[in-house]
Amino acid sequence: MEGTSAQSLQDFITNSPWDHEQLNKQRVELMLENAVASDGALIFDDTGFPKKGNCSVGVARQYSGTLGKVGNCQIAVSCQYTDVKYTWPVNARLYLPESWTSDIQRMKKAKVPEDVTFKTKPQIALELLDQANQLGVKHNIILGDSFFGRDNTFIEGLEARGETYALSVPCNFTVRFEQDIKTFVPPVKSKAKRSGWPRIKPEPTPMPPQYRVDWLIDKIPQDYWKVICWRDGSKGELKKQFAFLRACWSTQTKTGKQGWLVFERPVSGETGDTKYYFSDLPLDTPDVKIVEYVHRRHTIDRFYQDAKDELGLDQREIFSPEAICT
Repeated sequence: MEGTSAQSLQDFITNSPWDHEQLNKQRVELMLENAVASDGALIFDDTGFPKKGNCSVGVARQYSGTLGKVGNCQIAVSCQYTDVKYTWPVNARLYLPESWTSDIQRMKKAKVPEDVTFKTKPQIALELLDQANQLGVKHNIILGDSFFGRDNTFIEGLEARGETYALSVPCNFTVRFEQDIKTFVPPVKSKAKRSGWPRIKPEPTPMPPQYRVDWLIDKIPQDYWKVICWRDGSKGELKKQFAFLRACWSTQTKTGKQGWLVFERPVSGETGDTKYYFSDLPLDTPDVKIVEYVHRRHTIDRFYQDAKDELGLDQREIFSPEAICT
C-alpha cells in the first residue's frame, strides 16, 4: 500500500483487534462463490520458513522439506482446495514444537494464547479439515504426502469422519490381504535355488502376515502393470507405469480399512522415483481417476512457491499460532 512501511503493517497485524477467523471465513465464502468448479479435493501439506534466532513464534531446529534437512525454521500446516479449474488456500496453522508449548514463559513472551497446547501436524491437519467442513468447503477426496500417509492416526481420523482419501505412503508402509497373497503374487527363488515363498515367521496374533510395499513391488506380475497418462505437461504427456492391488492398511497390532494400494514407476526407457499410494476410493473407480487424484497434489507446491516468491510469505516476522492464511 502506498505510503505504508513494512513496520507499520507489522504493527497493524500485531496490535489491531481484528478477528482473523472471521476475516478468513469471509475470504473462503468469497472463494466458494467465485472459484469452485467440480470434483474438488482438499490437500494437506506443511512447509518451512527458515528463520534466524529463537524469538519468532514456533521457531526451532526441525526438519523442513523446504530446506531438505533439519534447520532453524518455522513450520506451517495448510489446507488447500483444488479442482479441475481452481486452486486456493482454505486455512493454515503454525506448528508449535513441544520445546515451545512446554515453556510457559516463552509462550507468554511471544503472546501465544494460553489455551494453545501441543498438537502434532496430523492433529492440526484434522482440525483444519473440521474447519473446512464447517465453512462449507465441499470436496470429494482428501490428498496428502507420505508424511500424512504414514500416520495411521491421520488415516483413522479421516475414516472416522467419513472422508475419502488418496495419500502418498512411504516405502515401509505395511498392508495385509484379505485373501492369500499366493493367488496374485508368483513364487520367488531364493539364492539357495529353492523355489517357493520365503519363510515368514509366525506372528503372535491370529492376524495374517503384513508386507512392506517396497517388498511387494518386486513380486507383482508384469501383466499387472499399465502405462497411464493423467494430463499434459509443458514437455508433453505426463505418464508412468502403475499397478493396483486391493489391500488393507496395517500396523503390528491393527488391520485397517481395505482400499487401493497403488505402485508407480517410470515407463520403460525413462528414469525416476518409485512411489506408493493408498486410497479408499470405491472398487469401481477407474484407474486413471485414481492416478489423477494422487498427482493433483502438485498444486499446493505451486501455491507455496508463488506465496513465498510473489507475496513474501516466508519473510513474515509475525505469525498467529491459530492461522496464517489471512
